[in-house]
Amino acid sequence: MIEQDLSEGSLLQTFTLIFFLLGISFLMAWIAWKRDFFKPLPFHSALSIKGLDVFEGFAFFLTAELFIFPLFVFILLETHVVSLNPSSRTWLNLIPIYGGALAVWVFYQRLTSLQKHNLWQQTSVHRWQSIKTGLLGLAVFYFPAMLISYLISLMIGTFSDHAPKDQIAIEFLRQVKEYPLQLIMSIVAITILAPLKEEFLFRGLLQTWLKQKFHSTTPAILLTSLIFALFHFAGAQALSNIPLLCALFFLSCGLGYVFEKEGSLWASVALHAGFNSLQIVLFLVTEGTI
Repeated sequence: MIEQDLSEGSLLQTFTLIFFLLGISFLMAWIAWKRDFFKPLPFHSALSIKGLDVFEGFAFFLTAELFIFPLFVFILLETHVVSLNPSSRTWLNLIPIYGGALAVWVFYQRLTSLQKHNLWQQTSVHRWQSIKTGLLGLAVFYFPAMLISYLISLMIGTFSDHAPKDQIAIEFLRQVKEYPLQLIMSIVAITILAPLKEEFLFRGLLQTWLKQKFHSTTPAILLTSLIFALFHFAGAQALSNIPLLCALFFLSCGLGYVFEKEGSLWASVALHAGFNSLQIVLFLVTEGTI
């Protein structure tokens, strides 16, 4: 979305934006450093996750979002239970998204009480402190992620005639912006449901399990971040996947960092929700909705 608009600006605007993002990135990093944000990560071991937990968690989610609920939508269309007008189509597109979140919640209920507790609080740090750390992480990681995405988009535009394409989520928001209720439901899905389900799956399950296997935090964060980025690959976005996935890899490293720093999903969910919310606000401003 923003890459296309910015790449069409003048050279002066381009360099102004680059130096602004660099400057604000260094400023946020300096503030975070002064607040002891970049301390060596502790090795939390209170949360125990098995490989089977990881497999089942992702299986619940993928089966629901990619097969069960899309099949339900297909049946609704084939049996003409709903008419295929633009408004109905947006509702139907929301069903798999909410269905996937429901499946993750169902699997979450299968965990033991101790596992649930340790997902959110492995240490004595209060959840509000963890949320504050997540929001500080948002300030630290947001602008570099945008800079990475923008610079790679510029490189692709320089060496190819590829026209940047928006993320699928942005295209979906563009489709529903004329329908207030669907727009609200979409915003809830992006800013609340997506951070909750993705942080549970990737940080709570996958990263924790990898950390146990590697007996080390850093490789667990890096491998989880690589998988997280590839998880968001979309064939329809073509070369636009490259800047998106690189930015998401960097962001995911930040998500993994704050999760391990606080030993709590509150931190990574706060960062993730804040990032998605900023993208939503940027979209609404750009589209003239607000």
